[in-house]
Amino acid sequence: MSLINRWSKYRLPILDTFLWYSYLTSLIAVSFVNDYYNSQIWLLLSACIYVISGLCAFSAINGGRCNWVGLKRAKVALLIMAAMLLLLLLQMTLPINSDVALLSGPSSSSIAPQWFAPAGLWSIVPEKTRWLFNSELLIFSTFVLSIALVCSRRRLKQLLTVILIVGVTHSLVGVFAKYGGLTLVDIMQLDGHFTAARGWFINRNHFAAFVSLCLVSALAWQVKSLMSAKGARPVAMVLAQVMSYRIAYLFALTVGIVAIVLSQSRAGFLAFFLSLLLVLIVFGKGGSAKQLGFRRRNLILPAAVIVLVVMLYFGKDLLLRFSTDALLGERLSQWTLTWQAIEQAWLLGYGGNSYADVFQIFRGDQDFRQVVFNQAHNDYLHIWLEQGLVGLALWLGLLSIALRAAFRGFTNSASQLSRAVLISVAVVLIAALAQSAVDFNLQILNIRVYFFVIMSLVFSVPAIRHKKGAPGNSALVRYGCMKPSFMKFYNGSDE
Repeated sequence: MSLINRWSKYRLPILDTFLWYSYLTSLIAVSFVNDYYNSQIWLLLSACIYVISGLCAFSAINGGRCNWVGLKRAKVALLIMAAMLLLLLLQMTLPINSDVALLSGPSSSSIAPQWFAPAGLWSIVPEKTRWLFNSELLIFSTFVLSIALVCSRRRLKQLLTVILIVGVTHSLVGVFAKYGGLTLVDIMQLDGHFTAARGWFINRNHFAAFVSLCLVSALAWQVKSLMSAKGARPVAMVLAQVMSYRIAYLFALTVGIVAIVLSQSRAGFLAFFLSLLLVLIVFGKGGSAKQLGFRRRNLILPAAVIVLVVMLYFGKDLLLRFSTDALLGERLSQWTLTWQAIEQAWLLGYGGNSYADVFQIFRGDQDFRQVVFNQAHNDYLHIWLEQGLVGLALWLGLLSIALRAAFRGFTNSASQLSRAVLISVAVVLIAALAQSAVDFNLQILNIRVYFFVIMSLVFSVPAIRHKKGAPGNSALVRYGCMKPSFMKFYNGSDE
């Protein structure tokens, strides 16, 4: 066989392997970047993601590995995300005078402030909207790439392992930095809560939100372990886990929970465990152990024990915040003013990234802290103000489709790994969405990237072939994907 023929035979597997590990490396790098999108490091990472995406498309078209079924399952979600990008693009170009509504509100001045320069477009700040469009384009590309590349059990396990390692690393660094008296970020950017664990995040709530998302891996492995031990006595099951490598799952869960507690984030703490209870109820509705794959108490009781022990040893400051600090603080006043601005442009909004300008005009001389309010501490109100009801409906539609896909994939799958991953994905996604009702965690770009990578699993995981030894073309099974014309015969790789 000539050298050219050999290269023709092996080049796609080599390219596919290179793309997969480049993707995982980029995902690790993203977790350590906490700057704005227009920073040099984010632009460099964006270039890497776009290059990987382009090469992945080239490979897929020429018969390389690609989860075509997963992409087909996600077609409605992809259309909604494309519509969200189109909405931002229109905001930068259409001559709709949103500044007229901005300056006619009951709490705003009828005279534009000297610093405000109306653009005469739908977005009152088209340049800021452009940066938001660029960052959302990165999110869209990462979402598509994640679905396309996760096309086998092996890759799914590797992705979960990477997320687990990233989560444990951030958790341990946050814990050690707190007790070592170290601040890993610019202390001038902190607005209090100096004793809280925050790791490489400026905001302790965002540290808790990121750790909570990364718990998807430890939770998935733990749920799968419980499914495999179905019928075993609880005491025997726990002892078997403690005496095996599966103790790593409990370690990762414990370290993550300790980090969340030490962050003193009330929303992050409550959101995760309330989400866990809600998902276990919905996915195992009717109390059916057969539907869920294990008894709910087998997961709830260990989680409760872990939380109790962690709170006894590490939860003093968090409990103090629950008992002494105002539950919502300044947020109520901020939400009231945000709603007044929404009422003036409730359908179309003021344009992406316009919140800081709009709030500054509407606040007037009202008694707020002398800081820039560039987020609403409520992701849904924030989107409504900037994108209007149209943008909010698109966002809620995307979330409902993703959660519905997770539930349907869970009920239709016969694979323990698939069911465990989907139930865990639902837990962390709902927790992140619940926390975003009182915070702006999903506006932080590295958290947002991980949120969409995890969301992509609800489409890619059900499309993976889990049954070993399934009949089919061995070469195509080896590469884990087929061209679009063979999609109806392919359901993922059996690796």
